[in-house]
Amino acid sequence: MTNYTLIYFGVRGYGEPARLMLKYAGVDFEDKVVDMKDWPEMKPTMPFKQLPVLQFGKTQIAQSFAIYRFLGKQFKLYPLCKVTSSLVDGIGDYIRDFSNKVAPYYLVLSGFKEGDKDDLYKNTLLPAVEEYFPTITSWLKNSNTGFLTKAGLTWVDFFAAEKLGNVVNTDEEIAQKNPEIKEYIDKFYALPKIKEYVETRPKLLY
Repeated sequence: MTNYTLIYFGVRGYGEPARLMLKYAGVDFEDKVVDMKDWPEMKPTMPFKQLPVLQFGKTQIAQSFAIYRFLGKQFKLYPLCKVTSSLVDGIGDYIRDFSNKVAPYYLVLSGFKEGDKDDLYKNTLLPAVEEYFPTITSWLKNSNTGFLTKAGLTWVDFFAAEKLGNVVNTDEEIAQKNPEIKEYIDKFYALPKIKEYVETRPKLLY
């Protein structure tokens, strides 16, 4: 019997970084996919009436960053140094800010919402890339590890690779203008257990 059950919808979204960490760690887990038609009945039973939720034994852990940090500690992907772990947390918050800014574009692109895709690309996605990517590039250049911090691979890379990968892996022009970020994404997804999982996971856009 597995100790881990990840409860999320049938998309990558904020559940995928947790899936990636579980796959990287090589642990057995139940990937419980919730059908949207079943969500109204299930919603009141969740701790914050949101997903993802990670069930560890009899305990339900809610909120995506709480899940990532827990798994990071479980699988030695969270620095023991309090200063370094705080830097990792800050980077996670920064990447989440970027993700939230570009979300309207990707919600329309993936068909979850209606809107002017071209306008959102020009006035939402591109300004966010211009604002956030130089800072992210500077972290990569200064880390000397190929990952976002001097600590090497941490939980935040699993989150960042998904959110930044959504951009550089679907927009060749942005990828060409940001080679350090593209190289970082490629390095992450070349990790053996990650590569094996991604090659067989459902072909979901986001």
